[in-house]
Amino acid sequence: MKKTIYLPLFSWFYESIHSFDYDYIIEMFSSDITCKEWFYLNLSDEDKKLAKDLDYSDLSDLFDKYYDIDYEKYNNDYCIEYLEAFKKKFSKDLLNEIWIELLEYKWLESPAYYNYDTDHINVEVNYDIKKIKQYLLNNKEAFSTYILKANTSYDGFSAYGTNVFEEYIWKDDFEAFELTQIIAFYIQENTKTIDEDIELELYYNTSDNICFPDYITLINNKND
Repeated sequence: MKKTIYLPLFSWFYESIHSFDYDYIIEMFSSDITCKEWFYLNLSDEDKKLAKDLDYSDLSDLFDKYYDIDYEKYNNDYCIEYLEAFKKKFSKDLLNEIWIELLEYKWLESPAYYNYDTDHINVEVNYDIKKIKQYLLNNKEAFSTYILKANTSYDGFSAYGTNVFEEYIWKDDFEAFELTQIIAFYIQENTKTIDEDIELELYYNTSDNICFPDYITLINNKND
């Protein structure tokens, strides 16, 4: 069976470790000779003179005058690489142990307001529901404890899923978020590592394949 779910162990893009590193770009243009030459190439003669002695904030203003950052392309490419890092670390065990196969990146789902939701990397998976249920039965006590904590409402939090183990076993199929929870549970049980540390490791592995300058675009009306 196939379904699109969101990938666990990813927080969000906005002001997080995953966001585009704007400070890194400005530092490159201020310190790296090759980058500085490229930056100056597109400036007006007047701004080239001003740029020589600019501090960080002034250089940022000048950058914004001439250049844009293609955040949509960056986010999309980052999601693809993040999934690849996730697959490299977990896909073999997920397939062998709980019968969930990670297939491909589909889209990034971003909320209108981050105080209500977060970014979700949506990926397609292939899974065997009967074998997943057997895995849950084999780990009944631990999974019962996991969903009791994850799916119980409290002040300020309204749980979406069930916290009753048997309701998972009775299902004809799993909801997308339930498959996400099952993957997250498996990783927690088998790595004994906190989510933040795993996410940080995946971030480093993803960033190795991301070139920030590739997402800089020249503003067409720079001389207006």
